[in-house]
Amino acid sequence: MTPCGTHDYIKHLYDAARVMAPDRRWAWLHELATRLKRLVVPPNKRPRMVSAVALVELASSLIDKAEHFADREPREAALLYRDGLIIALLIARPIRRRNLAMIRIGQHLIRDEFGYRLVFEAHETKAHERYDTMLPDSLTPATDRYLAIHRPNTTGSDHHDGLWASMKGRPMTEEALYERICIHTKAAFGHSINPHLFRDIAATTIAIEDPRNVRIASDLLGHSDPSMTERFYIQAETVEASKRHQDVILALRKEFRSCANAKD
Repeated sequence: MTPCGTHDYIKHLYDAARVMAPDRRWAWLHELATRLKRLVVPPNKRPRMVSAVALVELASSLIDKAEHFADREPREAALLYRDGLIIALLIARPIRRRNLAMIRIGQHLIRDEFGYRLVFEAHETKAHERYDTMLPDSLTPATDRYLAIHRPNTTGSDHHDGLWASMKGRPMTEEALYERICIHTKAAFGHSINPHLFRDIAATTIAIEDPRNVRIASDLLGHSDPSMTERFYIQAETVEASKRHQDVILALRKEFRSCANAKD
């Protein structure tokens, strides 16, 4: 078993032990999990990252495809439209998978005269802070159409208020969301992009495109500690440095070839 797998196993064992026997002292198990976590080497996410624009284009292509055969296969179109909207929302507001799955219409997704707001109370977020943000105006028409046309074509959607309706007559689970996102991104890019990676992509995009305001990523990601976002700024600087280095190499190569041709 890998260090990561061992850590996850012990961490889950610790969580289960606390629930089953809360009166016992489990500090020793927690300490073991903490030590194992130090051995875990963070995976290199950069090779799996794509641009935020590419994800927006993927979302748009799924929505367009759904609309193309909505009259012939309304149930299949509903699922495809839903998946496209999930990806579009997630790259615009990269919330955690747990929050993505818990969205309830009228409670977490609220429509007002300005568009759609996404709201989670403090006890519903990992940072234990209230999350309240407007969705981009560009998502308003697609969200309206999903709720009015496509979601009603999903089996049992009239029996619950979950935003992401499944054909099983209930809201999609975290696992189902994870699977659908990975299926579509793998088909588009040759490798899957899990929901958490959307957070890295969004923050890195801000850091590269608007480095002076990189710390707004803290609000976008719901980070209570701004220092957690600092790594995206550093990553963006690394990317830009690599680009400048490559430009210098290309310029030198061009100059070298010019000199060589002149000697000939």
